[in-house]
Amino acid sequence: MPNVGRSVAIVAAAIALVFIAFPIDVDAHAALDRSDPAARAIVSQPPSEIRLLFTEPLESTYTGADLLTSAGEIVPGTSVSISPANARELIVVPPADLGDGGYTVAWRTLSAADGHTLQGYFGFRTGAGAVGETSFSASVTSGNETARAVTRWFALLGLAGLLAIAPVTLVVLDPARRAVPALNRTMPVSLRRYSVAAA
Repeated sequence: MPNVGRSVAIVAAAIALVFIAFPIDVDAHAALDRSDPAARAIVSQPPSEIRLLFTEPLESTYTGADLLTSAGEIVPGTSVSISPANARELIVVPPADLGDGGYTVAWRTLSAADGHTLQGYFGFRTGAGAVGETSFSASVTSGNETARAVTRWFALLGLAGLLAIAPVTLVVLDPARRAVPALNRTMPVSLRRYSVAAA
């Protein structure tokens, strides 16, 4: 029984390690918390800067944004940087001659906390005569869905393998290990008896 209990403990520990190494679900991302102008906002004048606040610190090597016109063209002369005062804030500075109209901010982030990527967009409209509600919407997609799916399958396969090994360990290997010491103890006696009989 001690061997059986030890085997069960080993299998349980191995299963725990699989889920630690290959987490099934990951909720932590550098997601957009809010922006100024806000999504679908209508402002009377073109903004001098657009601020995007995210839920986690940003990694500068991948994080960025594009300012697009209503025709889907990138607005030239736009600069993008992570705020030196707040690692969770991305600052988009349009050119000084930005005109009235509809604009979309397409952003992408890499979380400095967990290394996961997200991308999304939101729109706003500028102009003194703009009325009603802008037709631009907001959207977010995860850049690591494929990696998450692969991780999930590896974890499930690992768990299936451990569950398949457990019965073999308990039913076959443990009895075999218990039998080996007895065989070792009887082997010299058997050899002596064989030697005497041969003589």
